[in-house]
Amino acid sequence: MRIPVEAHEFGLLDDMDDAAIASLAPAADEPRLVSRLRDGRQAVMGHAAVEARLARLLTALDARGFDLIVLLCTGHFPAWRLRTPFIEPQHAVDHFAEGLAFGAGSVGVMLPEAKQSEAFDPIGALPTRFAASPSYSPDKSIPD
Repeated sequence: MRIPVEAHEFGLLDDMDDAAIASLAPAADEPRLVSRLRDGRQAVMGHAAVEARLARLLTALDARGFDLIVLLCTGHFPAWRLRTPFIEPQHAVDHFAEGLAFGAGSVGVMLPEAKQSEAFDPIGALPTRFAASPSYSPDKSIPD
């Protein structure tokens, strides 16, 4: 039996031009988040700027009467106070990685951007971290 589902996608960077996206770049010591733009380019953003924009977007979506909101972005954020049921994937990723690593002698973790490895530590000291963005291309990046 198929249950019909109507999905709506909203991007944090929708309707922003390159200059506006570049203004979200992280400070030198700030945690960073990476996003793939619709045209395939990659944007690197500071956590504080993303959190502020995300709070406004989630508030707007919460008022629209959706049955569920799913964030398709990893990163640690505050506990959002929404009426709409909400799924934040970072908690699932952290616990899933911890379960996979239980008893392992070594673990490799792939992150989209090399500087993210400094802030990524869901299961303690990880011996090997890799940076490899599926959307990265030197000619397709908005500078950070």
